[in-house]
This record gives sequence, structure tokens and C-alpha cells, in this order.
Amino acid sequence: MNYINKILFIGLMAITCNANSSESHLVIANSALNKLENIKREDWSFKLIETNDDDKTISVYDPRNDGTEQWQLISINDLAPTEDQIKTFIKNKNGGEEKEAEDEKKDKDSNVKSITLSDMIVEGTVVFIEEKQGVGVYHFQPLIEDMEEEAQKLTGELHINLQHQYITNMAIKNTDELNPAFSVSIDKFAMNFAFGNVEQRPVLTKMTMNLKGTIGFLKSIKQNTSQEFVNYQYVAVDK
Repeated sequence: MNYINKILFIGLMAITCNANSSESHLVIANSALNKLENIKREDWSFKLIETNDDDKTISVYDPRNDGTEQWQLISINDLAPTEDQIKTFIKNKNGGEEKEAEDEKKDKDSNVKSITLSDMIVEGTVVFIEEKQGVGVYHFQPLIEDMEEEAQKLTGELHINLQHQYITNMAIKNTDELNPAFSVSIDKFAMNFAFGNVEQRPVLTKMTMNLKGTIGFLKSIKQNTSQEFVNYQYVAVDK
């Protein structure tokens, strides 16, 4: 085999190995995404720490409690909540729960499944980029509810623990100005989801959203929110 043929052979082998590597990494990505589908809040009790630009709220959730007792407000800005704050909190949580239950019923009646985190990833767009210290880096095309027409202005990245095959981080950000509604312009948009592994099950540990823009061409909007989930305990009964 002459020198040129050796170079061509080595190049062909490199391309083949890279293709096989990418394919195996995509299999791992599909496995990790399937695990996201199995994250169910009603399987866990946890503490939730919510922060925004002005407030910090701490609450706990336990699905084993009945009705309005599932959510308990612990503090607001490190102070014990007042009765009015507790009433407002319970009303907001129950309102959200009722809407979720109603949406789930509609989904079942119409044979449409509820939106999950993996639904924010356009099917078939996950691409393996590189491996860093046992973590696979992937890119994908995001799809955000109510911003479907702006999808091409968004980019997404997944980090996956290759050994245990679960997602450790999912990030979405804009690459151009977003205009999700008339006279609304968003210069910066970023969402980040962090995941952990508790009792060999994937769980959401933190979710943040940051946006900056204008409404009505004049009024500035800025939002920085964070939800941190801690003290997970698996309380579901395995079937």
C-alpha cells in the first residue's frame, strides 16, 4: 500500500469510526430522553425554593397528603408567612393543580399527551457534538410553547452522563431577537434545566429563566426567575 493509499485508508477509517461513535451517542441520547418522560412530580416529595427579582419563597410538596395539604408554604423572604399569604399561596397552587388536571383530562379524551420537557426538543434534531470527561455534549432544535414561529431563532444544548445515560443539563437560548407577539421584542432569552440522579432515578433539580426586552416599543421588561428542588424523597409505590 503506497503512501497516498495509506492516507486515504486512515481517513476512511476515521470517518467510519466517527459515524459509529455518533450513532452510539445518539442511542444514549434517546435513552436519556426517554427517562425524562418518566419524571412524575406525584412520585416525589421535595422542598421548592423559588426566587425572582424581588422575592424568595420556600415551600414543600408531599403527594401523600390530601387536597390542599399537599403544598405547604414555609417562608417568604425568610419570614414566616401571614395567613393572607398562605391563603393566596394555596389558592394559586390549587388553581394550577386544577388546570393541570383539567388539561390532562382533555389530553386523555383527545388522545393527546401532556407537554413534557422532552417535547421542547424537535424530534430528529439531536446531534452529538463532543465528549468531555464522560459527558456527551449535544445540540438540538428547541420548540417553546407559544413561540413556535420563533423556533429558528433558538438553539439548544444537552449534556448527558454517558455512563448512567441521564441528562445533567438542558439549555435553551435565543440567537436573534424574538417577537412572540405584536409589539413584544425579546433581546435576551435563556432557559436552563439541571437534573440529578436520586435513588437511581432522574429528577429536575433546578430551573432558571432569564429574559430582557420591551413591550409596546417603550416599556422595558426584565425577568429573572429560579426554581430549585431539594430534599427529594421517592414516595411512589412501584408497581
